[in-house]
Amino acid sequence: MRGLVNIEGMLPPRSMWKEARSILLRHAREDCLSANALPGLHLMRFGWSSRPLVSMYSPCMALVMQGSKSLEFGHTRLDYGAGRYLLTSIDMPATSRIVSASGKCPLLAVGIDIDFAELRELIRRCDRLPPAGSQPGISVFEADSSLLDAVVRLLRLLDTPEHARALRPLVQQEILYRLLSGPAGARQCGCRMSHRTRA
Repeated sequence: MRGLVNIEGMLPPRSMWKEARSILLRHAREDCLSANALPGLHLMRFGWSSRPLVSMYSPCMALVMQGSKSLEFGHTRLDYGAGRYLLTSIDMPATSRIVSASGKCPLLAVGIDIDFAELRELIRRCDRLPPAGSQPGISVFEADSSLLDAVVRLLRLLDTPEHARALRPLVQQEILYRLLSGPAGARQCGCRMSHRTRA
């Protein structure tokens, strides 16, 4: 039938968000950052809003599944909630705050470290690269279905740890590719060049 596209294994976006939240509720400890639930994967679950907290941010992608946060650095404030991700491409201090969260509807988020050695290797294998542009070291973007699908498959490995050692590196590499080929691509290429210059 015309107008119908059936991609095997792809869930509708609402189902993917629901599955991601379900996995986080099972594996993320309450009111805690669960660091390295898998290598390079961090889970956030907080049931309350917070006061501003100053901390050092390292290169990573933080995707919010539920609730909302804010981040301030210099004279810039970024607000991001469910469906958006924060991309940090340099080490820098910033002030963060949990804006929307409650016991019944906690903040749920996933953090994934960015490995620049893997990113450079991935860039070398890409046929096409987005143009490197000048963007802030911390930016917020909308998550598309391809990125969310890869993140959900990484989270599923928490339920099947016997497969994690073999599959985790492959899925994390796909997540890097989705970041690189999406709206954050120019930021990634730019930070790749800056890290190469400093190396």
